[in-house]
Amino acid sequence: MAQYTGGGVTSSALYVTATTLAVTGYALTYDTAYKAVKLATAATDKPMGVSTSTATNSTTDHISYALPGQTVKAVASAAITKGALVGATTGGKFVTVTKGGTQTETNYVWGIAHSAAGADLDVFELYFQPFEMETT
Repeated sequence: MAQYTGGGVTSSALYVTATTLAVTGYALTYDTAYKAVKLATAATDKPMGVSTSTATNSTTDHISYALPGQTVKAVASAAITKGALVGATTGGKFVTVTKGGTQTETNYVWGIAHSAAGADLDVFELYFQPFEMETT
């Protein structure tokens, strides 16, 4: 598993109630309702933040998450090359994304990989700066 050695990871000190799912550290999160977040599971999920803490009780725990413009720890779903554009996938993990294809929905890029990930569950550095990806 890749090792993360630090550098620029800070919490936004913004807390929300995780009312929809128990969220684990570094998991990708997005807003679903007032003061609620849940794990993102697809490229079409709108970016809100990247978690910097855990929530083991989905109805009472609060979670801290990083806002855009920061370098954060992120969990890969597969190998990711340094410099790759990454997006959301199953379980709140990150995956490499590419432009093109016959997609009809709006896809989001969550940021750029600042370090590589070798396999599923590897932790890598992500510059979190989301934007909509043009699909054609």
